[in-house]
Amino acid sequence: MKWARLWLVVLTFLFIPYLLLIPAAFLWLYEKDLLIYWLILLTVLSLLSWPVLLWARRQMKKPIHAEVKPSEYWDRLGNKAWEEVDAIAQEHRRDDITLEKGKEIGDLVKEVLESVARVYHPDSSDPLLEVPVPHLLQIVENVSRDLRQATMENLPGSHLITINDFQRFGRLANLASKGYLLYRVVAFGVNPVSGLMRELRQMGTRQLMNASKDEMKYWATEFCIKRIGYYAIELYSGKLTLDEQSFQTYVSPTSQAQIEDSKQVENEPLRILLLGQVKSGKSSLVNALFGEKHAAVDVIPLTQGVDPYYQAKGDETKLPSTIVLDTAGYEDEEKPEKVIQGAIEEMLKSDLLLLVLSATSAAREADVKLLTAIRLHFEEKTTRDLPPIIVVLTHVDQLRPFREWNPPYDLNNPQTKKAKHIREAVELISQELLIDPSLIIPVCLYPERLYNVKEALSPAISSQLDFARRAQYLRCLQEKKEGERWSQLWKQTQNAGRVLTTLGLHAAKHTLEKVDDYTRDRK
Repeated sequence: MKWARLWLVVLTFLFIPYLLLIPAAFLWLYEKDLLIYWLILLTVLSLLSWPVLLWARRQMKKPIHAEVKPSEYWDRLGNKAWEEVDAIAQEHRRDDITLEKGKEIGDLVKEVLESVARVYHPDSSDPLLEVPVPHLLQIVENVSRDLRQATMENLPGSHLITINDFQRFGRLANLASKGYLLYRVVAFGVNPVSGLMRELRQMGTRQLMNASKDEMKYWATEFCIKRIGYYAIELYSGKLTLDEQSFQTYVSPTSQAQIEDSKQVENEPLRILLLGQVKSGKSSLVNALFGEKHAAVDVIPLTQGVDPYYQAKGDETKLPSTIVLDTAGYEDEEKPEKVIQGAIEEMLKSDLLLLVLSATSAAREADVKLLTAIRLHFEEKTTRDLPPIIVVLTHVDQLRPFREWNPPYDLNNPQTKKAKHIREAVELISQELLIDPSLIIPVCLYPERLYNVKEALSPAISSQLDFARRAQYLRCLQEKKEGERWSQLWKQTQNAGRVLTTLGLHAAKHTLEKVDDYTRDRK
């Protein structure tokens, strides 16, 4: 309190010269007969400021929403959980929540966590507890890191000011507020007209400032709720990895086994799966995509009916490093379930599907059955989204009329019978397979009449790269966490074994010492 009184005395002496200026200025205006003009100018400017203040107040009524966006790598459950979090944020953004209300803050955090946990564990009696302890601790670590970074980047002098300094600043702010109140009283007594105009003007300003302050509180509340929800989704979806740094350069074991030992790859290649019936043109499509003249293309031997082709980044295809998986024809009337299951297993290890169909074959039952099974599996038995699908329609040169072949063909405005038949085939396949017509690419793969591969197919693949990269991220994350789970369990088992062995040795040593002491006592 002694320091507070001292500061009050110092501020009083500092303000006395400025307070004396007020009566001196009015005396000068009065002597020069300018006081009336000054009052008129003050009135006009004050009236002109009111429309601006009213407009600003209307603008402040528009809510400013916190820019916390969902991750582009979340699956459908993650997006559903985010909708729950956003609804909670909009419901509570105007609540009067302060740091002193610890219970209300705790209840709000619990509400957010429970809403996310219910999405991922709907059958659990207590979904809030369905989380590993190390991952929960990592959430605390992440939130603390974000808070530290936000403080360092946005609060000037935060690295220099101590907590005790903040307390001193608070006391000084209270003193300054009292001093300003004294100034307003004295100024009003010296010149009531000027004081009244100033108070009216400041009344509108204070309303504007209060509206701004309230909107900032609403923004901060919404930001905190969404940030908590973001981390909760990362937590309950299982997308947290205990070693984030190693995941940045992670390459899945499946791809490592298919790339030559001598190749050094820094990032996970994009995995493109080719599916199609026998003689639909899958192998020809590989040659057309990469070409025999490209030295970067390497055939990697593999069993189980899958032939991978590795393509390095930076070639004529404009694609990233890629593994194209050429599979055997999938129609097998004797073992249809086995064929479908094999295709699903390969699909789970892939990031983009090229479904190769022959335009000359009307048998689409196997294609429809396979695609339906893949969609159902991703919808019901996994939280991952279905990778993008592009249909490659081959042998279009063999459609009627057979002798006509004069590409390119404009399918948006077909002028010839061949173009009309190609467009009809595309529209029919779109209806049967429920595929967007823009993702059905008609091609000819014969080397001497190669058509529409670089012109349309490669751009179509490029247009789906963002979705394929998202599927790749989720695939690698799942494989990384699966490997992390078992390696961590093995490490824990080893550590526990060492502890038990040490305890056992100590116990045995202690027992032997007791026996030795007992033997000596008996002697």
